[in-house]
Amino acid sequence: MKPKILSWNVRGINDVNKHLRIRSLLRSWKINIVCLQETKLSFIDRNIIHSLWGCSFVGCSYLASLGASGGVLLIWDKRVGELVEECIGNYLVPVLLKILGMGGHGLLRVYMGLMWIGISDHYTTQIQPKLHTYDLTYQ
Repeated sequence: MKPKILSWNVRGINDVNKHLRIRSLLRSWKINIVCLQETKLSFIDRNIIHSLWGCSFVGCSYLASLGASGGVLLIWDKRVGELVEECIGNYLVPVLLKILGMGGHGLLRVYMGLMWIGISDHYTTQIQPKLHTYDLTYQ
C-alpha cells in the first residue's frame, strides 16, 4: 500500500475541538502517515495520540516544543509502516519506516525551518533503490 502522507502546521493542538477536526480530516482523507508541526506541547502521551488518531494500530514519534512554540508529532498506521529507527534531535525528526506491502522503506525527515535553510544549499538526495524519502519543513 502506498502511504498517504499529510503535513500540517496545526498552530497548537491543546484544544479538544482541534483534536476532533484533525481526527475527522485524517479519516475523511484516509491519511495513514501524518506530520503535525507547531503542536506547542512539551509532552505528548497516549491519550493525545488516541484522541487524534482513534485507531489502535498507531505508531508515533515526537519532538517536544520549547516553551509556547515548536513541537512536531509524527503519527502513522502500523499496518502501513513499521518503525525501524528514529533519532530525535533539537531541530530534526528523522524516522525510518518499513513500508509494508511495498517492499521498501520510507525515510521521513522533518526539519525546523532554520536548519533547512542551513543545509539546503548542500543537500543532495541520492535515493537508493526501494528507499523513498519525504522531506517536510516547518517554520
